[in-house]
Amino acid sequence: MLLLLQIFSKITTSLIMGVILGALMMVVVGSLFVLSRFSAAPPIANVFSNQTIVQSIRPLGQLTSIRVQMAKADILVNLRYGAVNVCNVWANHVAQGTVEAGIDLSRIRPEDILFDSEDDLYRVMLPSAQITSCSLDPVATQQYTSGGMTPLCPANTDEMRRLASYNALIEFRDDAIENGILEQAEMQASIVLSHFIRALTGREAEIAFKPREGLVFPQSCMPEPPSPWIFNEQENRWIRR
Repeated sequence: MLLLLQIFSKITTSLIMGVILGALMMVVVGSLFVLSRFSAAPPIANVFSNQTIVQSIRPLGQLTSIRVQMAKADILVNLRYGAVNVCNVWANHVAQGTVEAGIDLSRIRPEDILFDSEDDLYRVMLPSAQITSCSLDPVATQQYTSGGMTPLCPANTDEMRRLASYNALIEFRDDAIENGILEQAEMQASIVLSHFIRALTGREAEIAFKPREGLVFPQSCMPEPPSPWIFNEQENRWIRR
């Protein structure tokens, strides 16, 4: 009887171990199947070539990133003419204008964009900022006081106004540069392009600018001297031809 109990106990133990091992095998096989399904899914990656980014940026054209309005009063125009310059007429003017600066994005090239895989970001080298436009408000630019006019010494107020406008535009342009409009334009362009590239690629962008090689002005910032006047730089005065 004792021998039968021992045999039954061994058979029961073997059955239980078999069931446990079978269950473990099913778990292992099921896990491997699930893992194989997940590993079989193709990975997803977004790859943007430098040329793709350049082609996306170039249509933005001339990115005008900053615009400043400027005003100036007491623009004095003093004319002396007649025999031995006996006539001495003058007029004060006020002027208001706008100067714009930006980045010429049409000049960007594929080699100006590099992807840094270590930092997982794009490094972009942009052209330096330049003045893009200068203008005067014709309504706000006017004469507000004058003197010296007599019947024998009349004044051509239109010529005086044009001389004042020319000087005001040049001063607005130069003052804007001196006050940092180009640096502000680069800062704003950096913000705009960083957001643009992030939206396009999903990655951050580090923006830098090429060294500025002189200043190039558009035609609107290099007006022709008001005819028939020419400026004598040696004598620092206007001379009527």
